[in-house]
Amino acid sequence: MKGKKGVYTASLGLIGSAIGLGNLWRFPYMVGKNGGGAFLIVYFCFVALLGIPLMLGEFVLGRSSHAGIVGAFKNFTPGKPWYLAGGLGILTSSLILGFYGVVGGWSLRFFYLSSTNALINKNPDELGNAFRSFITSPADPIFWQVLFMVITALVLISKIEGSIEKITKIMMPMLFLIIMVLCMKALVLPELGKGMAFFLKPDFSKITAGGIQAAMGQSFFSLSIGMGVLITYGSFMKRDENLLVSALHVIGTDTLVAFLIGVIVFPVAFTYGIDPESGPGLIFTTLTSLFNEIQGGYGLGVMFFLLLFLAALTTAISLLESVVTCLNNQCKLPRNTSVLIATVIITALGAVTSLSLGVWGESNIFYVLDYITVDVFLPVMAMLTSFYLGYVLELKVIKEEMSNDGIQFKYTKHLQMMLKFVCPVIIAIVLLGGLALN
Repeated sequence: MKGKKGVYTASLGLIGSAIGLGNLWRFPYMVGKNGGGAFLIVYFCFVALLGIPLMLGEFVLGRSSHAGIVGAFKNFTPGKPWYLAGGLGILTSSLILGFYGVVGGWSLRFFYLSSTNALINKNPDELGNAFRSFITSPADPIFWQVLFMVITALVLISKIEGSIEKITKIMMPMLFLIIMVLCMKALVLPELGKGMAFFLKPDFSKITAGGIQAAMGQSFFSLSIGMGVLITYGSFMKRDENLLVSALHVIGTDTLVAFLIGVIVFPVAFTYGIDPESGPGLIFTTLTSLFNEIQGGYGLGVMFFLLLFLAALTTAISLLESVVTCLNNQCKLPRNTSVLIATVIITALGAVTSLSLGVWGESNIFYVLDYITVDVFLPVMAMLTSFYLGYVLELKVIKEEMSNDGIQFKYTKHLQMMLKFVCPVIIAIVLLGGLALN
């Protein structure tokens, strides 16, 4: 990959990895849960202030080491326990995929239901009840979760880079087209004003320390920071790829998609009487309600849930690839064996997670995994990586990666200062404040 084409291809693969259930499913659910507009503003602040330097730092660490997250720390600090930070990243990716695969299975099932017209003529209450009945049943959601994970594993075995590029080259333009059509539909709904006021008008009295912690975790989850995904992708990036351009492409596109999903979901929720705090099923019940009421809703529903599944799949591929790369490189296992071992273990975790929404409901494993990984482990991992890049990795390594093959980056010292002081201090304050006051 050379020149502009190389940058485009890398950015497209990264965008496909970043745009997934983080901004299509979890973002509106977390906005609804944490007070609307105030959460949105705090989220945007974290994306701008922390997202850019941390993403650049992970790219640098990956491309300069030519290794996954554990190998990257080992290569630069051999014989020192920094590889344990990489191990935390692998653990985090595995645990995230444990509940991510469950929701990926939901998206696959909704694609099946929409394509067979099984959701037609149901009002929002009926859709909500049907969704709750589905996720609390013991066998049905596990079947779809297992199917989702099998598809993810098969894509990895059939060569990750080519598969991701083929999927995202088709998926991204179609996804944007569907989102824009849905935005136009949402902007003429009767309760547009109420929905947009909830989404855009900040009421900072609704923001708590836990809400700020959740906004930071959501920004990391949506951008794939702290999981090892960006370091793994960085190890694949060519020398002529501009890391800053790639990072801005990913962050800009990812944030825009999240914002547009909010523009769709909340006017629909207020129009059809759906509680914006209804939880993990928000995206499914709101958009299905919209598809049932608008002209051409059948086709839009089928396309949207297909693209939701594909977006979930591309991120799941990246998460699983981080784990597989570790097993392949550090444990010296054959790649296909690594894929099989990682998939079996994570799928088993996902089955337990799914059961916690129903027959094992008192355990709350789904919500515990969601909170621990996104709101705690990702910030801790981001803080450790930032500290490592700021204090341990030599400045010349950052400079060489940010400026090469005719690319001039004049702010290497500024980037190092952000990674050394600003990022870890902000993360520590928000994390400790959230944990202390939750």
